[in-house]
Amino acid sequence: MHAFLSYNKADREIARRLGVQLILAGADLWFDQWEIRAGDSIPGKLNEGLTTFDTFVLLWSQHAEKSGWVRAELEAAIQRGINNPHIRIIPVRLDVSEMPALLRTRK
Repeated sequence: MHAFLSYNKADREIARRLGVQLILAGADLWFDQWEIRAGDSIPGKLNEGLTTFDTFVLLWSQHAEKSGWVRAELEAAIQRGINNPHIRIIPVRLDVSEMPALLRTRK
């Protein structure tokens, strides 16, 4: 599994713990804290990550709901999913924030 972990910085600790668990389970994980280094282009590195995943893991919370970065990542994932039926989008709800309409039917 080549996973991309999307989250808001307010949920960073939860994302890091989940990232460690995914790595231990054998996932090849794109996680910004581990992939973006000092001096890297943030949009460039995000674009790399968003073009190589087969599983998009979205940590959804009140913070993510307000985040332009999370929305942009989710839009890119949905677009890839439309064009490739093998792409999986897995939402992980962290609070009672309402899921985006396109994700409400996802398990």
